[in-house]
Amino acid sequence: MRSLLTLVLTLLAIPAVAADLSPVDDIVGQWRGTSKCVDLTNYPNCKDELVVYDVARTSSPSQVTMKADKVVDEKRLFMGEFTFTFEAGTGTWASDLQNERVHMRWRFKVSGDEMSGTLTDLRAADRLVRRVSVRRTRGYPSTSAKLTLTRREQPASSIVTP
Repeated sequence: MRSLLTLVLTLLAIPAVAADLSPVDDIVGQWRGTSKCVDLTNYPNCKDELVVYDVARTSSPSQVTMKADKVVDEKRLFMGEFTFTFEAGTGTWASDLQNERVHMRWRFKVSGDEMSGTLTDLRAADRLVRRVSVRRTRGYPSTSAKLTLTRREQPASSIVTP
């Protein structure tokens, strides 16, 4: 009888525990990696970048804010801050960037300590512009930590030819 009572109480507790789990927990933190251009024909000014994303909670259980920086000469340069909404159907985080010139969509998927993402141009039938690959940073190392890029990943302005 006691084991039956334990089983019933355990089953009743499962929905409460599941309700406490949030996709926000998976994405909050600092992420570092690369953002690479995939279509230089249509986006010739696009440059591959080393990026740092700081993701923070909001008051919403399905939204976060992402502060996005690129790293140039080992210094973080602010690119923007975005609000991302979790889309349960796809298991991804999405944010639109829209002004008079562009309508783009960032989309990220978290898998443990890795996050992959894309930037698509919604005005050009979802044409892929960038692919992002970042890893969670444990702790927050100083921004002066040595960050290196391969020649392909370096912004053109920072490549010195012999």
